[in-house]
Amino acid sequence: MRWRLLGNAAVAAAAASVHVIFLYAFLNPSVGSGGSNLVRLVGGLCPVYTLTMSLPVASAYLLYGYFGSRPLPRRRVEWRYWGSFFVLLNIWVVVAYGLNARFYRYLLDPAALNRLIGAALAILTASLAVAITVFSRRLAQRSAARMSALGIVVTVWLILAGLLSVDVPEASPPYRTELEPLASAGPLTIIGIDGLSPELLLPLISEGRLPAFARLMREGSYGALRAFPPGDGVTLWTTILTGKQPHRHGVRGMLRYRLLGGEAEITLPPHGVGFGFLRTLGLVLPAPITAEHRRVRAFWDILSAFRIPSAFLGFPLAPPVSSLPSIQFRAAMDPPTSPAPADLEEWWPRLVEENSQPMALQDEVLKRGLAADMLLLEESERLRSGKPSPRVRVVRLSGFDYVLHRFLRYHQPSKFGNVPDTALERFGHTISEYCKFLDVKIAREIEAVGNRGMLLVVSSHGMTAESIAARAIRNLRGAASLSGTHHRGPSGILFMYGPGVQAGSTLNRARLTDVLPTLLYLLGLPVARDLDGEPMTEAMTVRHLEATPASSIPSYEGVFIGEQIIDTFPEPGEEFPVLD
Repeated sequence: MRWRLLGNAAVAAAAASVHVIFLYAFLNPSVGSGGSNLVRLVGGLCPVYTLTMSLPVASAYLLYGYFGSRPLPRRRVEWRYWGSFFVLLNIWVVVAYGLNARFYRYLLDPAALNRLIGAALAILTASLAVAITVFSRRLAQRSAARMSALGIVVTVWLILAGLLSVDVPEASPPYRTELEPLASAGPLTIIGIDGLSPELLLPLISEGRLPAFARLMREGSYGALRAFPPGDGVTLWTTILTGKQPHRHGVRGMLRYRLLGGEAEITLPPHGVGFGFLRTLGLVLPAPITAEHRRVRAFWDILSAFRIPSAFLGFPLAPPVSSLPSIQFRAAMDPPTSPAPADLEEWWPRLVEENSQPMALQDEVLKRGLAADMLLLEESERLRSGKPSPRVRVVRLSGFDYVLHRFLRYHQPSKFGNVPDTALERFGHTISEYCKFLDVKIAREIEAVGNRGMLLVVSSHGMTAESIAARAIRNLRGAASLSGTHHRGPSGILFMYGPGVQAGSTLNRARLTDVLPTLLYLLGLPVARDLDGEPMTEAMTVRHLEATPASSIPSYEGVFIGEQIIDTFPEPGEEFPVLD
């Protein structure tokens, strides 16, 4: 009887595992668009999911038969067994579909999201049909079995139809434009500070502890910058620099995964279906996302096309330097292998209370994050003071985010409740002092841009306290204990300062995709109409808007600007219209 129960559970688990694998394909269109890739995925993962799902379900029924007041009937294996198993497993599958649709709703194409939700409803409908036939005593066994089989077949057909209808975006037609950047536009500086949020910064500003940020608010424009889950910095910054949503620019996380022995890449690992267990078994192999995964043009491509000297510091997905004229890149620097920052010894004593007991792990985390930000800021100041200096300078500081992950508990101890007094004494003021360090650097940038340049301080996401459940799970897994998280996509913050910015104005409903159109407008460059955002003109004065009207072009994909080409070379004899 036990082996027959296990066999029925395995049949039901095999059907449910196909639905789980369809979830992989819905989240990763490259898997679902190729039939051979989908077959490999089913062949590689279906046996694993079938085994891992059938054993606990069969065991649960055995326990029910042992402890229940009415034991399971000891007759031959029939459809009611595997039908009930199928319903039970698909309740979990439908929940997993809904969980992933909610969590990845900002990373999926709207059409793909609708297909995912439709598939979940189809599975739910089939499960309800099977449940009715399983538990109805009035239906004949043969008729009920036929109805159940028909429901499952129709569900699989609907899901496959959704997977095979994945739209392939068409490439933008190439064209030529003779537009030139605004000659009167001054230098543009963008300082990106990961993890900086209104909830963290505004209380310190109101206390008078951050005068430079207060000046940005008083003499410029500011507001919350809406992020989205899962709050991955690489994805969010790619959204900022391309002006397009993740399903269009192609970078949807820091890692990509490849099934052992397969070719298709998984860039969105599904939640709630044991993907971490597959990684532990070595069935999926992780690798970092590279610049090749970005499918659209970024800010540096546009600047290079217009021959605008620029520098980008701290961006991991930058292209090879030789491929973009007049553009300089510098990746994030690793402090242990880099020279010590000049002012590290000046700021380090301010961040910790040296008289209290040292804590080696926290000290190392703090020094690494602080040194990484200092090195990039030193390089930025060197470029700014050089001759000639870049007209556009973009610096991304990730050290503050790195520190917040570990030190937020000491800044907000009431949200944790388990902070030792010795640690609170040593690190209780670390975050506020780190903000003072950033404030001093921002003050230097304000003085450097003067009356002609433009300064933007951008945070791609904020930081919130890690939940008790998440901390408990990390402890059970033996992972590093974190106190801050941006997993749910808390909002960052945006400051704009310079000529033409309306003093004391507030940015309402600013989005990540609005940053690039705003930068293009500030430089006098045409704003592409295929971007997902628009210039934040509410931050500018009426006089500035009248003096510098915005121009636009259809797209920067496949465009020729003068002699510089972006993305597509013309065929011999091919002509392109000139845009006014």
